[in-house]
Amino acid sequence: MHGSIGEVHKIDIQKIVPTVFKSLPAVLLGTLLNILDGVSYGMIIFPESGVFAGLGGMGVSMFFVSTVVAQLIYCFGGSSFGGANGSMMIEVVPFFHILASTIARDIGDEYPKQIIATTIAAFALSSILTGLSFFLLGYLRLGSLIGFFPRHILVGCIGGVGVFLILTGLTVSTRLSSDALDPPTMETIRYFIFNTHALAQWVPPLVLAVLLRVITMRWKHQLVFPIYFMIIPIVFYVVVAAAQLDLGALRRNGWLFDMAEGTGGREDKWYGYHSYLDLGLIQFTPLWTTLPIQFALHVFHYSCYFSISLHPPLNVPALSVSLDEDVDTNKELLAHGYSNIVSGCLGTVFYRVGGGNRIAGFLLAVATFILLMIGTGPIAYIPVMVVSSLIFVLGIDLVKEALWDTRHRVSRMEYITIVSIIVTMTAWDFVIGVLFGIVVSSGESAISTVRRPAAHRAYIREVSKQTRVLRLQGFLFFGTIAHVEETLRNYQAFVRVQRLLAAKGVVLVFCWSLSSVGILQEPSVEVFETLNDAMEWTENAYLRASWTTPITLPGRRDTSLSFDESLTGSPRQMQLRDVGERTIAGAEFLDKDSENSSEPYNTLLNAFSSYHDVDQNTFKEIAPYFERFTFPDGFVLWETNDTPDGLYIIESGILRASYKFAEHSPVIEESMVSGTLAGELSALSGMPRNARVVVEQQAVLWKLSLENMRRLETEHPHLAQIFVQLVLKAAKVDTDILLAALATR
Repeated sequence: MHGSIGEVHKIDIQKIVPTVFKSLPAVLLGTLLNILDGVSYGMIIFPESGVFAGLGGMGVSMFFVSTVVAQLIYCFGGSSFGGANGSMMIEVVPFFHILASTIARDIGDEYPKQIIATTIAAFALSSILTGLSFFLLGYLRLGSLIGFFPRHILVGCIGGVGVFLILTGLTVSTRLSSDALDPPTMETIRYFIFNTHALAQWVPPLVLAVLLRVITMRWKHQLVFPIYFMIIPIVFYVVVAAAQLDLGALRRNGWLFDMAEGTGGREDKWYGYHSYLDLGLIQFTPLWTTLPIQFALHVFHYSCYFSISLHPPLNVPALSVSLDEDVDTNKELLAHGYSNIVSGCLGTVFYRVGGGNRIAGFLLAVATFILLMIGTGPIAYIPVMVVSSLIFVLGIDLVKEALWDTRHRVSRMEYITIVSIIVTMTAWDFVIGVLFGIVVSSGESAISTVRRPAAHRAYIREVSKQTRVLRLQGFLFFGTIAHVEETLRNYQAFVRVQRLLAAKGVVLVFCWSLSSVGILQEPSVEVFETLNDAMEWTENAYLRASWTTPITLPGRRDTSLSFDESLTGSPRQMQLRDVGERTIAGAEFLDKDSENSSEPYNTLLNAFSSYHDVDQNTFKEIAPYFERFTFPDGFVLWETNDTPDGLYIIESGILRASYKFAEHSPVIEESMVSGTLAGELSALSGMPRNARVVVEQQAVLWKLSLENMRRLETEHPHLAQIFVQLVLKAAKVDTDILLAALATR
């Protein structure tokens, strides 16, 4: 068998019949999923309002045409996966509604044929543009660009689509126009909440959607989903028959779809939508005005296509591993390009693929074509709650992925960005939401896990604006590392950039484990294995630039960078000096009068002086309860799960804590410098130590033992309460920084 992309696939004739029978279960499952997708996706391609009311059947036909096209392209050699299953992306439906509404507004409702023709042309144009882009990416072998789109921006957009689908489920259930909740009014909200007929229409589908997700949490078999939605119409018609209800009355009351003739409904042919594609009816000026929306849709195509959780090419390598097949991501891009272009030329839409054998793929294409030939008439007998339940399921899944699954996987700033994008897309516009996501992704701040005094952190937060972190997203493994290393070796532009930066006193810092790449041996280039190590080194360089006396800083590599030589008189040096005078100068020259010049008063003052609501005499009263200890390099203060013996405040030296939160998780390291605390939470709670702490550089520590802590509580309860509050404030800041570092790994 010859593939349409130029490859030859040999098929043993004697194995065809057994393969066909073995493929029937998969084909049946794929057909059921196509029916469910076709009904749920196709029915909402067009807005259910104005001139578009009743065009759900046309949308279903367009869905099946694009699915057949994709199946044929994939099974005849377009895709490396023999059993690839093509389908439309539900995530782009909100943009289609914006396109349709914009065109209708520009043309005017008195020209319905022109509106529909122009809208279909806009849909087809989006598919063609997407196909051309994917084709070029694959042809130019740029599939590795998947790592450059910020994932949390995509997740926010997907969450916005999820909210849109939930709102669409409400309007589909109650048979209201699609713009009834755009924006929602108090009258509409009261209708949904207090109207018993509306409640009876949207509550059962929502309950069915939630019930399905509860079931799939317990049983994850792939047949659960289609069987569940086959049972719903059966139960519906059993109830109808038992109650002897009239189907016409049910249709008029919004329980069944009303597929009228002339709108792509039951009396129309599957190819009837082509009758609307009259070049004489297409209005090119309104089509031109939709280009900004097409651009936003284009960006969203890329982002969704590059999502690890929804679409290839990131899930192409995952499928490759699970199916034990060698797959070229660029070839999959070419296949998507072909399928989108052909679908667009046929006036339909297509954007994605899911992942058997090519015979199964061909049989699925045949089965889908049979569904296409049957037409959309059977839709008139599908209960509305089936479609609305499907839409609710999709919406809930996307919202869950955006808001629930990301709780402990992204930083606080990234989570706020996700929520902001969802709110923007829901309250204003999807295009604005996408643009908002792109803008907010351009600037975030980060700090290392080193425990530093508050004055140091305040200084670092301001001067760190002189450092720009470019973090390339994606995954390196044995299949890609050789290509990345070879590309860097030959990439002379990197060397030129480095030399230009060095001339301006800018140090290029790589977070990489490769040592054989030429640029990494250039002057003014530093290499670290992790981003945290690189940030720690950079922060130390900034601190040394503003500290007039020698200080001990963490890090297993000395910071030899001299700002005085490279930045004399520059705005960057002036900023370092100004910020240092505002933040560090007071910490460097403490007010040590004759009465309070002894330790541990000074160390307590360094640790807690940033909390201005505390009387400094408090530290003098607490000081007698601390004991002084000196520990050499390499001394282990405690191991994980040791019983706590007290808390420590560091006068000098450096401690390093190693956290291992799970058996197979990497070790997280945290340095602690003078003026910070160690072991405070486990001492206050009485729980086992959660880290291994070693003295990295000879340290002088002041220890508040558990016995002395109890004595302080007995002798000075008010003083003990103040001290515990101070410790908890410091611990809160340290814990937040550590959690932020964990979330961004």
